Amino acid sequence: MPFIKLPGIEGWVFEPEIKPGDQKKHDCPDCFYCQMCSDIRCRSCRKEKMKDCEKKTKNNKKD
Repeated sequence: MPFIKLPGIEGWVFEPEIKPGDQKKHDCPDCFYCQMCSDIRCRSCRKEKMKDCEKKTKNNKKD
């Protein structure tokens, strides 16, 4: 269980390990445990980031 130091934050911050093969709905770099939320929930959490995420998802489906 790695702990890291971040600039501007006093103390250590926990950074979960990314396990290869874990399924994610979107390839979000800050997501460590995907709950496969509905698209409506996804939009409310991600707001503007969702536009980029949809593009990546469409590209992944073509592969």
